[in-house]
Amino acid sequence: NAVGILADQRGATLDAAHRAAPCALFTACCRAGVRRVIQISALGVGDRVVRTGRVSAADRDGLIRMALAVVFPSEYEGFGAPALEAMALGTPVLARRNAGNESLVVHGHTGLLYDTPAEAVLWGQALVQSEELGVRIARTARSVIEGAHTPAHERASYLRIVRDMAASVAPAQGATETVV
Repeated sequence: NAVGILADQRGATLDAAHRAAPCALFTACCRAGVRRVIQISALGVGDRVVRTGRVSAADRDGLIRMALAVVFPSEYEGFGAPALEAMALGTPVLARRNAGNESLVVHGHTGLLYDTPAEAVLWGQALVQSEELGVRIARTARSVIEGAHTPAHERASYLRIVRDMAASVAPAQGATETVV
């Protein structure tokens, strides 16, 4: 698909051509089961980012599956459910090296970690150049998620934490103890 205009015209705006059209295209591809879509824009990085607004869970999952990778650039954010979701959907994760991301991503095994934006670009290029790298990482990550981060496993882990916390706090005199 190729679409574009250089300036707003009657009936054709830059927004429609460079934001709304790719959004519609990506949604249609998602629904049709297309695995990968590459968007090329001459307008700069900001215009290559498609801001879809709210999408259904099914469309979100389809868009994640179509992505070459899901990138997590935060320097400080901790444990990230979106990274787990991407891994569970079979999409490689490219994440900034921080404690939260390192608790999920084993570099080169279940995802790729980077320290600098330049390093992120290099790893992104590696994913573009080697489909095998992305497939291997996605397969390994998905297997780890299915073995250790299922809803039942997460629920059991949280219950264990709550029980341990409850057991470590002595009940006040006269209070009845409640065990979760």
